[in-house]
Amino acid sequence: MKFDDVKDLIKLEYFSKNENGDLTLNDGYFDDGIIDFHAHLGFNYLLSKKIDLQCPCRTQHFFPEEGNPIDLDNYAAYDFTPENAKRCQRETMKQALNNRGISKTHTVPNIIAEMDRMKVEKSVILAVELVIASKNSEHILENVKNTERLIPFISIHPLALGNKMEKMESFISDGARGIKIHPPIQMIKPSNKLSMELLQLARQFKLPVLYHSGHSPLSPEFERKYVEIKDYETAIKEYPDVTIIMGHSSIDRFREAALLGKKYDNVYLELSGQPPQAIKEIIDIMGDEKILFGSDWPFYPIAFPLAKVLLATEGNTLSRERILRTNAQRILNKYPKQDIKKPISMINYLLSSIFANK
Repeated sequence: MKFDDVKDLIKLEYFSKNENGDLTLNDGYFDDGIIDFHAHLGFNYLLSKKIDLQCPCRTQHFFPEEGNPIDLDNYAAYDFTPENAKRCQRETMKQALNNRGISKTHTVPNIIAEMDRMKVEKSVILAVELVIASKNSEHILENVKNTERLIPFISIHPLALGNKMEKMESFISDGARGIKIHPPIQMIKPSNKLSMELLQLARQFKLPVLYHSGHSPLSPEFERKYVEIKDYETAIKEYPDVTIIMGHSSIDRFREAALLGKKYDNVYLELSGQPPQAIKEIIDIMGDEKILFGSDWPFYPIAFPLAKVLLATEGNTLSRERILRTNAQRILNKYPKQDIKKPISMINYLLSSIFANK
């Protein structure tokens, strides 16, 4: 199903435009409040100064709303024109150099405004950290502390120095609700012992974990080795009591990811980027009770992935309700905001590790 660009989605019955020309979700298609389980705010790395995440300005998505044709039957990243793919890569690199790229528009007021237009009640905000000169988690926690609508999932690089347990405790005391692990960017397999130490922390602190999964067509080929399904399964089997969410549903390998969701009770799939037919196949394989909507904002306007879920669930009100809200709410209810004031001793942590492996 092809459109001139994202703005052209107004041809679907789901959307209208407001007085500013922005797409809005019409009443009657999902009024209960969507929960978006995959979003980000502007990142800073290495040489870059912090972005002002409270700045209201015109959002510039990595995938432009206008001038880039889209085909809803594709995984979203395949729709980038060659020119816009290069632009996306340049803008991603700018995050390590300065705060003057489009990431400066990926702010709290901007995501809230777009959430309002798309009837999104809450968004899970995912941090990603490099091994050095990277404090996105702290910056996000500071900037979302005054809103209940943005749910922070922090990141700790598996190879980072320092006491990870103390850092996690500090993050939780500041409002962290989950952990994000990005194997290709962090260049470490999910099955690596150091990576799985983060799952031990998730077990210890009772937090869900969202992995990036799958190889993006925008990514360099060498990253493919970090997203093998078998390595995710190793981690999943080792920590059956940790809720594990596979971001992007492993992209082109969504069927294998869905089989993991069917096989393991602790595995959920998040749909950002997936086309309607893939979403239907995922439902057919594993049912609809462990599938989550995600937009991957600000890489994509929320309307783009939302249109795909609405099309995939046309005539299936129960699946639509579960994917857009109920399944996510169940996770958030299971893992509420914690009030941690005292350090958990290293002795307790080690004892937990020992008994968990009995």
